[in-house]
Parts: sequence; C-alpha cells; structure tokens
Amino acid sequence: PALSYKISANSGIDADVYPGEIRARHEADHAFRIGGKMVARLVDQGSVVRRGQPLAKLDPQDSKLAADASTANVTAAETEATFADAEYKRFKDLFAKGFVSQSALDQKLNVANAAKARLESARAQASVSINQAGYAVLTAEQDGVVTQVMAESGQVVAQGQAVMRIANPAEKELSISVPEAKIAEFRAAGTNGAARKELRVATWSQPDKYYAAKVREVSAAADPITRTYAVRVTLQKADEIVQLGMSAYAVFLGSNDADVLAVPLSSLYVKGN
Repeated sequence: PALSYKISANSGIDADVYPGEIRARHEADHAFRIGGKMVARLVDQGSVVRRGQPLAKLDPQDSKLAADASTANVTAAETEATFADAEYKRFKDLFAKGFVSQSALDQKLNVANAAKARLESARAQASVSINQAGYAVLTAEQDGVVTQVMAESGQVVAQGQAVMRIANPAEKELSISVPEAKIAEFRAAGTNGAARKELRVATWSQPDKYYAAKVREVSAAADPITRTYAVRVTLQKADEIVQLGMSAYAVFLGSNDADVLAVPLSSLYVKGN
C-alpha cells in the first residue's frame, strides 16, 4: 500500500526540539534532623501539605530519655553552683574579719565561677536535647505536594536521610538537557530575555497545545557523562493540564522559510541522478 504524509503549512520552520520533564521550581527533600525508627507516616505520595504540617514521626523514647537526663544534669549543676556561691560568700565575710587569707578567698571564687560555667553548659546541653526531642516529628517546610516517598513505617532512618520530597506546584518548569553546540543560544535567551528564536513548551499528552516559556537557568558546567548542559525553562501561564512529572518538550522556533519543506527522512530516496 502507498503511505501518505501531509506536509503542513509550517513545515519549513527552523525548529529544535528538546525533550524533558515537568518539574517544580521550588522542591526540597525533607529529612529528620536525628536518626531513629520511623513509627508513623502521616501523608501519602500526591498529598497536598501545608507549611508546618506533620509528615512523619520517629520513636520518641530515646530522645525523651536524653532530654530527661539533660534536665537532671541541670538540676545537679544548679545545686553545685548554689553551694559554691554560698561558700564564697561565707569566706568573703571571714576574710573581712581577718580569719582567712586572700588565697583561700580566691580559691572559693574560682570554684564558684567554675560551677556557674558548668551550669551554663548543662543548660545549653539540655536545650539541645529538648530540641532533638522535638525533631522526632518531621514537618513540612513549605506548602506543596508530596512528589516522592522514600521511607516507610518501621524503617530505621539515619540523620539527614531523605524521607519525602515536597514540591511547590505554583511555578512549573521544564528540565531539559542541551548539547554543547546549542548552549550559546539558551544562554543568550536567559541573559537578555530576547533571542532570535521563540521558545515554546508542549506536553506529550497534549502535543497541539503550546505554552510560552523563557529560559530561567543554564548550568555552568556540562554533565561529565552525557556532556550536555542542564537547562530550566519556566512555563508562563501553565494551566491544570501541565502536571508535575509529565513528559514534555521545548521547541526553539526560528525563521520560517516559505520555499522550504520538512518531510520524514524515510520518504527520501535517490534513483539515478
């Protein structure tokens, strides 16, 4: 059978296509500031969260015991500081009456100062322990959507280990990789906001709908493996059709030559001359 392909009126447009993924401009991995066993996960992937909302909990027993021990150390340090200060005052009165020497008085003063310093150290350590007890609950640092869950209940997580990823869908971008030969065009578009080519973005699910876009960020160094540069393209007036994680592509549109047609490569053949 003969296969036909309709050549559109805009087939002569000079266009470069770069596939990528829809990402949020502001996204961050959330992790516990202490290690322990995760006993509860309060949100699921895709959940909408608010700043300060609890996301997950660790077993608070160890951190609570550490806080109680620090509080007890503060009480003991307060007792020692009170006793040392009372001893210094008694020796000060005896020194005024001539019953003790200056050296004995200085010794009691040093003991009192050291006790006060140990009390301040115990209080600071207690504050750290109490704060760590509060770190057993992981809260959201920003409004957004949970895009990835990397730990489950019953799992032992280390300090700083990523548990969830939260992205703010208010500002959506397209993450693409650009070859070295084309990076100058993207840098020119990102610095002065104007370029010889028009930039548009479309999703693979809705290829007929294009969104105006602009270059926001261009990587300063190439990827050591692919030798391409990471580029972030901001979508302007993105609607609900564009969702995080979607496959999309950026199109760099150039001049439109009326006497040039673009046809599939498989339709070209040579016979004789």
